[in-house]
Parts: sequence; C-alpha cells; structure tokens
Amino acid sequence: MNDTILRGKTVVSIAPNLPGPAAARELRMLGARVIKVESPAGDPMQSYSPEFYQWLNEGQEIITIDLRAGLGRLHQLLDDADVLITSSRTDSLKRLGLSPDEVHARHQHIGYVAIVGHNGDEANIPGHDLTYQAEASALVPGVLPRQLVADFAGAQRATSFALAAIYHNAHTGQGSFFEVSLAERAAWTNTAYRFGLTGPSGILGGNSAYYGMYQAADSTWIAVACLEPKFSTALREHVGISPTASEAEQKQSLADFFAAHPGSYWDHWALNHDLPIVALR
Repeated sequence: MNDTILRGKTVVSIAPNLPGPAAARELRMLGARVIKVESPAGDPMQSYSPEFYQWLNEGQEIITIDLRAGLGRLHQLLDDADVLITSSRTDSLKRLGLSPDEVHARHQHIGYVAIVGHNGDEANIPGHDLTYQAEASALVPGVLPRQLVADFAGAQRATSFALAAIYHNAHTGQGSFFEVSLAERAAWTNTAYRFGLTGPSGILGGNSAYYGMYQAADSTWIAVACLEPKFSTALREHVGISPTASEAEQKQSLADFFAAHPGSYWDHWALNHDLPIVALR
C-alpha cells in the first residue's frame, strides 16, 4: 500500500465503535494524519475487544473531548483538517451543534463524511450491524453472523467518500458532504443472494458440484471453488467422473474423493494441481 499518498492531509474522527475507526485506519494507512476524538467515557470497542480496538486505532492520535461541554477545541482541530468523520444519528449531531450545515458555516473547506444507520425519514432509527443485516434478509435465522458486513462495507464506502472529499477540495477549494447508510451497505452486500446467485438454486449457492464444501478424512471441511470450466474439467478428470454423470452423482464422487485424505493433504494437492481448493482454517 502507498502510505504517502495522503501525506499532509488531516482527518478528524468523532466516530467510535467500528465503521468510523476502520475508515480512519484505511486513510491513515494511505498517509493521512488521523486525530480521533473520544468522549470521557472512551470508545465502547475498547471494552468489547481491547485487541481489536488497538488494531482499529493503531497510529491514530487519540484525544479526549467532552463535546457536550463545548466545541471550541474541536473547532480548532477542524480549522486545519481536511475531513471530518462522524457516526452519530442526525438529531444527536444537531443537538451538539455539529450538523453538516453548522460545521460548514465555520469550516467551508471541510469534507464531512457522516456514517449513519439509515438515511432519509429513517435517519434517527437506532440500529447495529445485526439489525441492518436482518433488514437486508442477509441472516440465517437463529445464527449470529461471523462477519460484520454492514460495518466493514460502510467503512469502505466512508473511505471512498473521504478520498472524494479531498479530491473535490483540491479542485474547487470547497467542502463537501457525504452520507454513508449502513443499512444500504448491508443490502448492497446481499445483492448476489437477492439476484439468485448465492441462493439454493444458484451456481454459488450449492447448485454446482464444483462450488461447495466437502469433508476430509479428519473432518476438516474443504472449500472447492472450481467454477470456471478449466478448473471443473480438471477436477472432474482427476477424480474420474464421467462427463455424463448427474449432478448428484458428481457430488457423491467428489465427497468420496475428498474423504480419502485429511485437510492438509488437500491443501498441498490443490497447489500442485493449480486448483482453487482450500481447507477451512
């Protein structure tokens, strides 16, 4: 990664938890100076997972300001900043005197990136990654997701918008406002399922013998992603499957094939045969 591209640029973040710090981390890795403002109570992520908090905020300058008691110190930071990242609900920012209009009234140059749960009429509805995924029909009932897709997809969009704000200012001298909806980001990450690609009848949802998971001899699961014809044909020939075999017969042949050896064997075998097959870690 080019860690000098944003050298000389300053990002101020008043966003705790995950999306804001993750976006700020990306900008810092591109060379920006990142100043993170935390409340006297600190960032909740520090108590949820100290190690993850440390990873998210590595290299950022963390200072404590009680924004409810006054904004003078924050405004001093914004005088010399290029981007402001927020993640509070719209009404909360208005109560603090930090709505986009109020910030731009004093800092016309600033790129304001607001991370919100919802936008429009639903702007003040509370939520977290789990509820955004639920709204997007991205969850398996009764199973908590391992990935925080709304938060991380939101962080990536916030990073893109911050870069756009810096570009806009460089060409116009003016500030800008961008809004990232985490609910929209959750829906965006689920579009493959919505269009049927990863659904039960989709080629990436279990409808193909050559894109799925099989169990090895040591009960390790093997991820098989031989989607393109050159890969599926090569695997079929290695296994000895007839081109006229039914889908069910092909799946059974592959299941028997992978059950013959442990997961580590298949990792090496796949590398030697140039096939996209990996044992689950």
